[in-house]
Amino acid sequence: MDKYEQDLDELLARVKTMLMAKHHDYGVDNLKRHGIFGIVVRLDDKMARISNLLKSTNQVKESIKDTFFDVVGYGLQAILMYEEKL
Repeated sequence: MDKYEQDLDELLARVKTMLMAKHHDYGVDNLKRHGIFGIVVRLDDKMARISNLLKSTNQVKESIKDTFFDVVGYGLQAILMYEEKL
């Protein structure tokens, strides 16, 4: 396994940990309530947040990174929804 693959495995494990924690906290009904459209709205909010953070002079890189984690999470959940696994 090369370094890129190892880094990717570690990152995907962190995404999974985040999603499992959010699933525990929120359950699944909050996403199912509004379906894919609800995920699109949340993704739009996250992209607006990233844009605003990048424009800010008080740029907080950790917040940007956390927001990208959220984008990945919503993307994965949308795929699960399309595959009727969520």
